[in-house]
Amino acid sequence: MNDQKQPEARPVEPRRTRPSLLAALLAFVVALLLFAALYGASPLIYDTDSYYHLAVARQIADEGLPDNFDGVRMSLLTQGFGDKEVLFHGLLAGLVACFDASPLGSALAGRIGLALFGALLFAVLAGLAHRAAEGLPGARLAWLFPFALMLSAADFTWRLVRLRPELLALTLLLLALTAAARGRYRWLGVACFLFTLAYTAFHALFGLLLLLFLFWGFARRRWEWGMILYAGLGFGLGLVLHPHFPANLQIWAVQNIQFFLDKGVLDVGTEIQPHSTSTALQLNAPFWIAATALLLAS
Repeated sequence: MNDQKQPEARPVEPRRTRPSLLAALLAFVVALLLFAALYGASPLIYDTDSYYHLAVARQIADEGLPDNFDGVRMSLLTQGFGDKEVLFHGLLAGLVACFDASPLGSALAGRIGLALFGALLFAVLAGLAHRAAEGLPGARLAWLFPFALMLSAADFTWRLVRLRPELLALTLLLLALTAAARGRYRWLGVACFLFTLAYTAFHALFGLLLLLFLFWGFARRRWEWGMILYAGLGFGLGLVLHPHFPANLQIWAVQNIQFFLDKGVLDVGTEIQPHSTSTALQLNAPFWIAATALLLAS
């Protein structure tokens, strides 16, 4: 007989849910309930652009992706459409189709969509805040960060009440930058692909990634070519695989290049004009005070 003692098997520990994921889920649920109550009590969705996006979603829910959209017959979008936010409209169309039988119809779908997109953004912010605060005093309260941001920064809160693709785009931007920071470049490519389909200004994310690439290269002597290559692949596929290609490229060029070249002779409204420094400080004063206090305390 072999009397050699066999090593005892180690008990398998149950897999624990990451605290940052729990923080994100908690923020999502609380934000969804909060936004549902706020938007449900309002007779209208703020901003006329919100109803444009609902109209596009209604068209997609009824007839599929349109080649022409008569709702904007006086614009370039009439021919070939070139939907600038096709992913956002597609998701919104799913909600419109689900609530088609409701007496409120598209309006109810719009309110629910606004609450869902806002809650998703809050979940991502809460998860990232909790991960950044791990090991620090009060880390368990990090899930409250997006709510504090909503109360302290009017520019951020202003975005939460409008049914616009920027809500989805900001969520994807945060996920893309997180993937880049962690070196998960394949996921970065996926995020860049989705961002390109969700928002017209894909070049904004590309610019941020380029700055990050240059900073790592010159300051840290790390040239992360994989980041640029996967991001470029994601952006490229998002443009080429767009269902309205190449009309989407024409719309992008007009909105993001020609518009800014000619805005000096156009009545573009105050939204396009930059904030003055005093206005930016006044609108977001509590946020800047809190940020300064935290910086000094660290």
